[in-house]
Parts: sequence; C-alpha cells; structure tokens
Amino acid sequence: HTAMANGGGVLIPPPQQVVDSDESSSEDEDSSSESSSDEEVSESEQKVSSNAAVGSLLPLGGLETRPPPIKKMSSQASDSSSIAEGFQGLVMSPIVVSQDSGERTGPADVEEDTSAWKHLVRPEIGGGLLVKARYLRGKTRSREAKVMGLDPSSVTVVCLQINFENRRTDTGTLRHVRLMQRGGGGSGTIPPRRVIIPPEISVLKKGQMSSVILGINFSSSSDKDGAFLARLDAKSDKGSNPIEIRVPVGELIQQCLINRADFEKKMESLKGIHQRVVSSIMLSASSNGKSAKEIHKDLPDLVIKHSTLTPVENKLGWQNNVCSFVGKLPVSGDHMCVTITCDPNVGSGEIVVCSNNAIVSNAILGLLKSAIEK
Repeated sequence: HTAMANGGGVLIPPPQQVVDSDESSSEDEDSSSESSSDEEVSESEQKVSSNAAVGSLLPLGGLETRPPPIKKMSSQASDSSSIAEGFQGLVMSPIVVSQDSGERTGPADVEEDTSAWKHLVRPEIGGGLLVKARYLRGKTRSREAKVMGLDPSSVTVVCLQINFENRRTDTGTLRHVRLMQRGGGGSGTIPPRRVIIPPEISVLKKGQMSSVILGINFSSSSDKDGAFLARLDAKSDKGSNPIEIRVPVGELIQQCLINRADFEKKMESLKGIHQRVVSSIMLSASSNGKSAKEIHKDLPDLVIKHSTLTPVENKLGWQNNVCSFVGKLPVSGDHMCVTITCDPNVGSGEIVVCSNNAIVSNAILGLLKSAIEK
C-alpha cells in the first residue's frame, strides 16, 4: 500500500501474520488433557507440549518488514534533473489531513516561495467546500513545474497550490472533490495551451483538508494585467462552482538585482506625466488586531507577499522610513520602480510607482494599496 503526495511516497510495511487465537487455545487444551490421563509421560515431553502454544507470531524468516533506507539526495544539478524527469506524468493521490493537525502539505520552504492566499470558493456557496489558492514562486515553482513536465524558465508557466477544505456545518463528508477545465475565454485574454489538472480527492471528511498543485502553460506572454485567464470548475458530490484563474501582473514581474545608486538614476529618468503614478496611504488598526505601528513594521514583507518585486540591493526593510522595490516586465523588460514612504508614528505616507507602462503602473499601485489598507 503506497500513499503518494506531490512526487513523494511512504511505504507501509506489511502486517505481521498472526496465528488464529482459537487454534492456539485448542492445542493448549489437548496437551493438558493428555498429560492428566497419562501419568507416565516424561517431564521433557510435557515441556514440548506446553511450548507448542507459546508465541502467536509465525516466523517471517528473512522477510524485511521495514522500508529500505532513504538515500540522501545529491545536490548536483544532474541528479535533481534526473529525479524530476522520473516523476513526469506520474499520477499521485493528494494527501488528506485534519485541519488542526499542524501538518505541512508542501515543501519546507513553501511559505517563502508563495503569494498570499486568495479564496476561490467559499463554503456557504460551495456546499461546505472551501477552495483557496496561492501562486508558487522561486525554487518551489521550478521544482513543481519540472515534476509536471513544464518549463520553469518560461514566463507563460504558472503554478498554483490549491487547498480544498471541508467546512460543512454538519458532520457530512464531501466526495469526488476535483477540478475540471472549462472552455471559453474573454476578449483580450490569453487562454491556456496546457493545463495539468491534479487528481481527484475521493473523500474529504469534516475538518479535513487536502493540498494539490495546478500547473498552467498559457499560449503566449503579455505585460497586461489579468491577460492570463484559465476557467475551471471546482466539483464535489454537492455541486459545481465555476472559478477563474486570472493571473495579476504582480505575479509575472521578473527579478531584478540593482544597487541603490542605479535605482535612484532609474527613478530620476522616469519623471514624465505618464511614467509616474502616486497615491497616498493611511495605516490604521486592522481587523486582526494589529496596530498601525505593527502594520508599518510588516509592510515590506506584505509587498513581496502580494507581488514578485525585488527589494533594492536585495535588502528587505525600511531605510529612513522608505522601502524600495524594483522589477522587470516579462515581455518588454522595462523596469518597474516602487518606493513606499510612511511615518510609523502618524501612519500616513505615499506609494510611488514608475515605469514606461502607465497601465501596468496603475495596476501595481492598486494591488499594493489594496494589500496595505485592507
């Protein structure tokens, strides 16, 4: 019996064979009756008779009941490449765990290599099924793309972690939980060329959740916000709910390492009326109990959780109440420069976004402002 999850396997050793308890007790009774009726039976024969019922396990000989030792993976690129190729096209059953078990369902660095969660189906309209998703990035995205047979170097490849959770108010079970691709696309959007649908989850009991990986390769690239669009249905035995995967441009910005002096020069060169957009922000106590100062402290982390922008000089944090980020658009390669200024004592500040693409600049501005002030 093998349980598989995201390319991994756990081998459960076979149960030990046990002699039926009725047969053992009957042999014991027979040996006891023979010794009482025949007084001339030797003491050695009585010991042999009584030992016949000792030990209820059959000898397993040289059978190995433990899984073979796991070989430590080499860090060489050739080894990791061959391992990834070996998992291409492999169908794996998703892991199902209790919601409060604390068991992680992804790689060890998944929290650093993912975006913020977004709800796709809420339980009140999904028959108790909650569906949420987040985008994979960095090494985690590359690893999962290779397992699915996709090219991680392509800007048209998008990987998402999808979580299914049974949030029914009764004790009911959800069955045949799965995703199915729908056809059709909107005007001005780019449809998928290939969609890697994860396997079905046969049973999801109350309080349980399961995590799967969805891979999408879109037919062409674009700098436009929301141009990548994939339509799917989230299905279970309680019904079907349509969902849309519309990839924001904030998830497509490419990494860019730049020093402070070059960043300042870029900002100075992008001062045209259509090259710079500015908006004020106001930090206030959030619904989760965070104060304005706590929000200010976490704001740089919030920016990289909602976008793939790179901190200037790859140093994340505040410098004289200013944090700066940079990136490149996937098709044109134009630089996207962002600065956020905010006084932690007052809670007020502004966001400045500079690039040669005014539409994308406004999209990034709206994305960050929404994330900060929600």
